[in-house]
Amino acid sequence: MKLDFRFILVPFLLISLTAGASGQTQTPEIQQQWAFGSYGQGIGLSNLEVAFRNGSPEIYCGGSLGTFGANDFWQVLTWDSSRNEFRQRYFSPLYEGGIDRLLTGDLDGDGRKEVVVLEGTGRVLLYSQENWQELGEFQSAASSSLPLGMALADLQGDGSEEVVLCDQQNLYVYSGDGQLRWQFAGAGGRDVVVAQMDLDPSLEIATTSGAVVDATSQSLQWQYPNGFGVEVEAADLDGDGMAEIVAMEEWDRVYAFDVDQQWGKWSIPNFDNGAIALADVDGDGQVEVLLGDGQWGDIQGFDGNDLSLEWSISNPDHGTTDIAVADLDGDGKNEVLWGAGATSTGADHLHVGDWASQVLTWSSVHLDGPFLGPLPGDLDGDGTEEWVAVSRESDAGYGSGRILVFDGQDLSLRGMSDQVGGGFSFEGIQALTLRDVDQDGDFEILVGCDRLYDGLIEIYDFDAQNQFHLQWSQNGNPSGSSFTSLDAVDVDGDGAMEILGGVRRTTTGAPGVFLYVYDYATGNEEWHSLQMGDYWGSISDLTTGDLDGDGSLEMAAIVEGGDLYIYDGITRQLEAMESGGYTTVEFRNRHTRPQLLLGHRDGSLSLRAFENGAFPEIGRRSVSQEAIDGVRQIPKDRYWIGSGGRLQIHQVGIPGPLWQSEDFGRGFGRSTHFMKSASMFLSAGEYGILGFQVR
Repeated sequence: MKLDFRFILVPFLLISLTAGASGQTQTPEIQQQWAFGSYGQGIGLSNLEVAFRNGSPEIYCGGSLGTFGANDFWQVLTWDSSRNEFRQRYFSPLYEGGIDRLLTGDLDGDGRKEVVVLEGTGRVLLYSQENWQELGEFQSAASSSLPLGMALADLQGDGSEEVVLCDQQNLYVYSGDGQLRWQFAGAGGRDVVVAQMDLDPSLEIATTSGAVVDATSQSLQWQYPNGFGVEVEAADLDGDGMAEIVAMEEWDRVYAFDVDQQWGKWSIPNFDNGAIALADVDGDGQVEVLLGDGQWGDIQGFDGNDLSLEWSISNPDHGTTDIAVADLDGDGKNEVLWGAGATSTGADHLHVGDWASQVLTWSSVHLDGPFLGPLPGDLDGDGTEEWVAVSRESDAGYGSGRILVFDGQDLSLRGMSDQVGGGFSFEGIQALTLRDVDQDGDFEILVGCDRLYDGLIEIYDFDAQNQFHLQWSQNGNPSGSSFTSLDAVDVDGDGAMEILGGVRRTTTGAPGVFLYVYDYATGNEEWHSLQMGDYWGSISDLTTGDLDGDGSLEMAAIVEGGDLYIYDGITRQLEAMESGGYTTVEFRNRHTRPQLLLGHRDGSLSLRAFENGAFPEIGRRSVSQEAIDGVRQIPKDRYWIGSGGRLQIHQVGIPGPLWQSEDFGRGFGRSTHFMKSASMFLSAGEYGILGFQVR
């Protein structure tokens, strides 16, 4: 039987994807318009870059999915003065080669900046600062097991900046379109800086190897035999019109060098260095040297000429990744920003400090994905839907997941819960749903997690004052288990609400991999299923519906990558068990008979329906090369598929996707919903929740 998806998927998105004059389908133009999520770990390892749009600063910074290593993605931040905090504006996709450097510059001389990303593989990618759309890429010759260095500078004085790269051996200069202008063997290093360092008209290029190269003659101007440490910056510290090199050693000293005199100018002793920056922080015309400690300590500002300590802000985290300076709120006074926490396994934060009062004024919250949701529902009874999502964990896995509630009109964050499970959910939040469990007309938030490795379901109210209230948790926590799927429904038709939850085994102390049914009124367990799947199985998805047309509900649940189980909602007897490598399940009450829509590990979708006492497969279609994480329809016989960290648009009768997103990590596309007030569709992935508009 041919599978026709026109009859099994629910329309949800009122968008216009038009056909061309020939009647052929055109690829939709889809752009990211909203973002919220994790700042990541290793915040700013690839740089904290300050760029300006319409006179206001934007902060570009990288983040990592893991505790150590290069940044995996970058994001754009703007300061919201009304809330006194950063607002995340954009998330990049993941970079397989990692991000070594992140800068902005005008590479084509058109007066508009590009975002330039250098991967650890030597690949250089260019994006428009206006809309963050990719403009092009090129593969450079730079290659090293250590991080690569990059600087942008107009070496020829023609208004277009060149891309200056270095690896451990060589220095390379590329045009903005990827043409190798020239290279210098033996002048490599871990970092590179470009500035006017002497009295001749040419710019100089310095690398941490100790090489200073004249950019016009392309000749070695000076070779400092001891090298310039592991990080280099340059600025005019003494007002002589020439930039000095400031070099940070890996541990205990920061040095300044006069290139025109070819000697060391001064040094600052320090116990352990983390990062340096040069900026006129206080606006007095004198550049300060900013030094961040490598282990706890401070962010310090020294006069760049006489080395007097002007100010110091305590750093509450381990280490400093990078330091930047910007007037974030437009009051004419600079703030100091730094990333911290990358050199420990603990939480990472982006911090903002006031240098004048020497106090910390803002810190990011560390959230860890994958994120679940977002789901729409009216939580506070005002007639407008809120949007709810959760982080799996927080504080680099040392903290439990947290619930996020966004305003239904502008998606501003209305509330962030305390850590679920009292802060003792070691496996994190693995299930989320919204249901009106107390029949008061408002949705409640249901999360599935654990407490000290024992299964826990919590139900929260969220009120008009943006407060969370824990309303319910079950009596008795399944030992060694974590809840991974949830629903709430009167499954046996007795007029009383039940809470359904499927678990995965987290320790050998678990009694089994079961589907549980709890009485909402008492919190007591009513029933649990037989063992589902193998010993370490996980019940990753469940749904309910009248599958056989007898007027009562069935419960359908799948074991991740394994079998489908169907139970009678009243008798709790097993009605069917079907093998198929399933990953998602959804009840569909369509046309002539109810159906189950199932996603598979092999990237296919299938339908099952009740027939002659069984639930045979009545159709199948392959839509992806990787496991299905989620599916949902849009008009004109099109539907969203989440698979392999990407979101795709498919259309009935046309092979392959009409459009596919970049890779936003595990689970992206698992849940996709349309927000009518903003004309956006929303989905969540490994490190963020994203909103896209179709143009």
